[in-house]
Amino acid sequence: MPSSNEYRIFIISLFSLMIFNPIQIIQTNPVIVDMDQLNQLIDDDSMMLENPQILPPQSTIPYINEQQDEIGVIIPPTLATTAKENDLFNADTLPSSSSSSSSFMDNMMMLATQNITENIVQLNPKDCIFVKTEEGIYTLTSEDESNLVCGLYLMASPTQFVEIEFLQFDVSCHKNGLLSVVDGWELMGQFFPSVEDHPIPRDARYHEFCGHVKPKKIFRMSQNVGLIEYRIPNVGQGFTVRVRFVENPKPCNTIIQGVNYGIYTLRNYGRRINCTMSILFSASFRILSMNVGQSYRRLDSMIHSPKNYVAETGVIKKCKKRGMNDYVEFRGGQGLDTQLMQIGDDVCGFRPFPHKKRFTVMCTNTAVRLVSSGQYDNQIEFGYEPMLDLEPPSQQPASLICPINLQDQ
Repeated sequence: MPSSNEYRIFIISLFSLMIFNPIQIIQTNPVIVDMDQLNQLIDDDSMMLENPQILPPQSTIPYINEQQDEIGVIIPPTLATTAKENDLFNADTLPSSSSSSSSFMDNMMMLATQNITENIVQLNPKDCIFVKTEEGIYTLTSEDESNLVCGLYLMASPTQFVEIEFLQFDVSCHKNGLLSVVDGWELMGQFFPSVEDHPIPRDARYHEFCGHVKPKKIFRMSQNVGLIEYRIPNVGQGFTVRVRFVENPKPCNTIIQGVNYGIYTLRNYGRRINCTMSILFSASFRILSMNVGQSYRRLDSMIHSPKNYVAETGVIKKCKKRGMNDYVEFRGGQGLDTQLMQIGDDVCGFRPFPHKKRFTVMCTNTAVRLVSSGQYDNQIEFGYEPMLDLEPPSQQPASLICPINLQDQ
């Protein structure tokens, strides 16, 4: 698990990506390019949303919950496992460090001579935290005997899965060498998506192994982020992976990068599932349209068939306290795990027009979480604006202000 210093490096790396290499967010209607345009739209409550969102067709995407096979030595699901505790890790049964390293480098040379048109990135082994947002081939070769647990954090666009395929693998079990593919992100002991909101049990989200045989399985994450954690204390050893981004027709949990205003839609597609959009900054949110906990009617049918119109309830607050099972939470905290965050506001109801109120969460990590019982096809479209200056808006009080961690100052 990375240290607090590695956490700072992680945030700096991610912030640099957001400024210099932003991911284009797919905007849903109405298309709004700045806050002035949004304010103009909100001032006219009689204006219906034009060109309602065309939703993708339903399909089933399997999660990575199949059993590992033929991938070398499998380790119990914890990076703290010591190699000496298992007879399989007896050094006498393993190839020598020099022979395995030589074989790995030979394979690397063969890979380099192949006609590969993909982006090939050589990771600097002197660094420990990497945040990458592009497809391609990533390779790392250890240059020292460090026992640090490091991480390659991968992020696709919100409507994509991350896929990881191993091309080369040589991480000896000797000296506690280990590599783990994690379905989601883990940082400072916190997980995204949270254990409670992920479709797969925590232990099954880890695929951990060591040895000299590359994994044959292609790992597909359940959302737009994935992680490779590794400890490679043998010089010359390492791994090479191919990273692909695959379209996700029913996105649920996602981490957003970007320092500009954007628009996003959370939807459960009628499933009993909780979905979260997370931003690693303070942020201000405005609801553009919402149908949560109400009988579902497509917006386009309401416009063209007035008989199908359902009564607007408006934005209802404190829905959880009222005993409702479907609602949206605006959360904030000091880490990735939404279950450890505080709740600033929770709302539900049906409102097809933009809401005037702004929900501002002044915390280092913010999230919008859609809680669904499976009884309704819930959907909320909202605008978000990162608050990089850490100053809440003067027009409205913040929904939540997290205490400042003095140790990080």
